[in-house]
Amino acid sequence: RGGGDAGGAGQGLGRDACGPRLTALVDAARRLDAHGEGLLRELAAALARRGTGGGDGEAALHRVAAEDVEPVLALLRDFAAEAAELASSAHQAAASAAAEASAVAEAGSGTGEEGSAAGALWAAMGVADVLEQDAQLKAELVASLTHETVSEEVAAAQMLLAAKPWMDHELL
Repeated sequence: RGGGDAGGAGQGLGRDACGPRLTALVDAARRLDAHGEGLLRELAAALARRGTGGGDGEAALHRVAAEDVEPVLALLRDFAAEAAELASSAHQAAASAAAEASAVAEAGSGTGEEGSAAGALWAAMGVADVLEQDAQLKAELVASLTHETVSEEVAAAQMLLAAKPWMDHELL
């Protein structure tokens, strides 16, 4: 999984080898991360209001759950779905790179385009894989957040998302 020679063209995997479409998807995924971090802060604040009861009795708890917690949970589900859409788009871009690499290989021009196309294909596949892993992580995090979630769980999710285990990958 390293950033070594890809396809014999001497072009390493990474952001520069991805092309503009995948670079735009990676940028969108990074912006999405920032949005997700903000949503988790909102959820933490809503849970804090729930913890104080937001007023008197059980009716106040239900109001906080309905008006504060549920809307943020819905936005977090949208966040996870958007991450999955970005991953899907990256896989489509990788499929396009595969078709291009195949066409270049079939043409066999001998100009070195084959290595360049193969390098672009490996980069595209690597980026698509990283975005897929990132989307799966986000889906797992969001699926674990419910009305029963406590602030410590949100703090753990915030730490994991802030660590960016996939979005700081060398392929990006």
